[in-house]
Amino acid sequence: MGLKELAAVYSGLDIDSDNTKSLKDTRVALNPLVSMQPHAEKLTATPARRVVPPKPTTLILSFLIFIYLTLHLAHGASLRDLWPLSRSYRASNFTYTGATGPLGWAGLSKANAACSISKLQSPINLDAAVGGAHPRNIIIAFPDFNEGAEIENTGQTLEVHVRGMATTATTHLDGKAYALDRFHFHTPSEHRIEEEYFPMEVHFVHHAVDGTRLVLATLFELTTDNTTTELLTAVTQNISALTAPGTRTRTGALLFEPLAAHFQVGALYRYTGSLTTPPCTDGVTWLVASEPLTLNVPTFLAFKKVMRFNARYTQNTPGQENLLEMAARQLPHRGRIWNWNWNRNMKGGSVLGLP
Repeated sequence: MGLKELAAVYSGLDIDSDNTKSLKDTRVALNPLVSMQPHAEKLTATPARRVVPPKPTTLILSFLIFIYLTLHLAHGASLRDLWPLSRSYRASNFTYTGATGPLGWAGLSKANAACSISKLQSPINLDAAVGGAHPRNIIIAFPDFNEGAEIENTGQTLEVHVRGMATTATTHLDGKAYALDRFHFHTPSEHRIEEEYFPMEVHFVHHAVDGTRLVLATLFELTTDNTTTELLTAVTQNISALTAPGTRTRTGALLFEPLAAHFQVGALYRYTGSLTTPPCTDGVTWLVASEPLTLNVPTFLAFKKVMRFNARYTQNTPGQENLLEMAARQLPHRGRIWNWNWNRNMKGGSVLGLP
């Protein structure tokens, strides 16, 4: 066997089709491991795979989608607003009870870390510690939606979607315009005023083109004369169709003029806090009316029957330590409890960390 044939054996290359059998026999003779394989692989070349380039229409469509998302996200939009399916009900993993309740939100996702470490969390007790309530220079331009709007049972609240309507509702604060995205409700109230809680609260969630957020909030108090805020009557017009999470219907005509006057004339608390649901994003500007609006018992019961309990616990004064971090530091024998949890996970239930 010449040098050329020997080189071909070790490189695995065929010299030509006529010598394939002889080369195979030579490899068997030179390498005993090959002879132990009863069905040795045939020395055939693997055909090259043909790469099919994407169609021009696919490239153009992908580019247009990229530009659309880039422009809208740069102006403060969220994927929830841009992708219709994302706005529909999806079973969320957070609740208001037990291990998936507010005390456990940070553990449900890394994205929720602010819930347990941020020093600017909401809701809070509103008092002199946040500067008290004062008239604010705001301009509210909420058009009336005579045809109503879509309302959804999200599984955590009742939420009215107004973004994307023919006319944009806006609030102007400090020379900046904030567009109204949606408003939703909490029972009982999340904020307290001078330690007093209220039966219900509404949040009007806005965003500016730079991505910053503003929330207008007002509390509701039960009345003895059966009077109630007209906006609530419109919202609950078809509430019987919203008993299950994910269901949707239409509200009655939404008339915002009395509500706008409530915020523009009355005194407001202002502070920097967060979203009150995961991921608890902070840096949110809050304006909370110091005086509640009216709410009669039947309307309150209609809301409560659907939403049950959906209020986060009161957070620390803005700028002070997160209450969860404070509580964790105060736990007795914290190190040994952690060791027990670690050993339980790693050792299949061992309690080596406990005394």
